[in-house]
Amino acid sequence: MFNSIFTPSISYLSSFLQRTHQLTMAKLLAIFALCLLPALSIADTIMQNPFRLKGQVYCDTCRAGFETSVTKYLAGAKVKVECRDRDSLNLRYTLEAVTDATGTYEMDVNSDHGDQKCECTLVSS
Repeated sequence: MFNSIFTPSISYLSSFLQRTHQLTMAKLLAIFALCLLPALSIADTIMQNPFRLKGQVYCDTCRAGFETSVTKYLAGAKVKVECRDRDSLNLRYTLEAVTDATGTYEMDVNSDHGDQKCECTLVSS
């Protein structure tokens, strides 16, 4: 008779503890997901943050090293951006553009290459 009185209580307690554990785990999982998803979204935004690169190509006949009132801008000059891995120097991204009549070029770079070494160089003029 002693066992029959406490058997349902132990069974109920075990079931209650099991449900409590499941609810706690579900809450922890929900909190983890709520913290992780915004971080992943921000990381994706950073990685897919396109930007426009704009510059000018000019002939430095005075060898001043900067633009002056006699600077001649070059139309039809070809420029290129190359981004390389900082450690291996393997080419990861490249893009070319041609200057307009004012010597200005514009490129839409697909994303931030902050962890890479990027250079813009003159290809031809």
